[in-house]
Amino acid sequence: MKKKLVVMCMLFITCVVTSCSGNNNGKTEADNIQTQTFPQQYRYSSEHLRIDLQEITPQEVSWKNGTATECSLDYEKVGRVFMPDDGSNTLDAEAQMISSNAVSDGVSESFFTWGLDSCTYTDLEYLELNACLKTDRFYSDYNLSEYTDSKEFTFASEEAAKQEIYEIMDSCGIDLKKDFTCETYYLDHEILQQQEEHIDMDGNQQEEEYKTDWSEENDTYLFYFHHVYSGLRDFQGNSFWQESAQDLNAQITVMYNKKGIIFCYIQNLYDYTSMNESESLLNFDAVMQSVIEYFEGIVDGADREVISAELIVDHMKDGKTLIPVWAFQINEKPLNDSEYQYELRVNAITGKIIVQ
Repeated sequence: MKKKLVVMCMLFITCVVTSCSGNNNGKTEADNIQTQTFPQQYRYSSEHLRIDLQEITPQEVSWKNGTATECSLDYEKVGRVFMPDDGSNTLDAEAQMISSNAVSDGVSESFFTWGLDSCTYTDLEYLELNACLKTDRFYSDYNLSEYTDSKEFTFASEEAAKQEIYEIMDSCGIDLKKDFTCETYYLDHEILQQQEEHIDMDGNQQEEEYKTDWSEENDTYLFYFHHVYSGLRDFQGNSFWQESAQDLNAQITVMYNKKGIIFCYIQNLYDYTSMNESESLLNFDAVMQSVIEYFEGIVDGADREVISAELIVDHMKDGKTLIPVWAFQINEKPLNDSEYQYELRVNAITGKIIVQ
């Protein structure tokens, strides 16, 4: 298994606790909030370090200090939005689960589960599609890029699907129309068939598991809804994935097809409150100088390449204070070992790097 390393940068400052409305407060923005711009590209090369950034995201930002307070959702109530109390399913409050009474091969056809800070709705059809998705870009089998070509499926347009999701999330107490961005992937049945893979623990193909009747009935939209603050996306790790700036760490993940929502994962929702205090960020050259000095100071013969850069919002260890950080995707090839990828995070205000 390829190893991963998450490098994060954190700065301790005072936090302010707010309500869980899901939106910034109603204060008037300070007139002195300044917009900072960043270059479109950046290049650097030495014996063991190569930086070739073709797209730096975003191109500009107006940062305001702020705080985050974890929202408290009634997960049982959310579950009843997906699985109404109409006699067709069974609630097990102790196990924190609602399961359909309809059974296929001894398994409930749909179920809803929840924990302390997340919940999941799953239709069995999702399991078929999941065998065709590799969503962690730090692994060589990552394939979300295969599903990026925009398509309008016959059962509904992308916008119509979003509108229904907005309404359902609103019933759950979540307003996706404010302070969220959305990334869409188009799970076309022909590509799903090409990408399907079933391998057992010993690395052997499980031929009997492959689906033989792929059709337009399986076409599905995959939506990643990211919470944003000051125009920057928020990425929080969970029990399944390490914290990194990639879509699998979106706060809300939804799969939608002809049946409606067949999968929904909600995690790490926060209410953001702006303190209306401007904070200057380092210019990008200064940030990259920190990155260069950090890597050039490592003398181990490994070759490293910085392949992407995104300015995101991060949370301090107190879980409340917000800071802007640069998330860099790194490809590393050690001597006499296979290459792997990981993330380097740099505080956009101080330029400091902390390995964790």
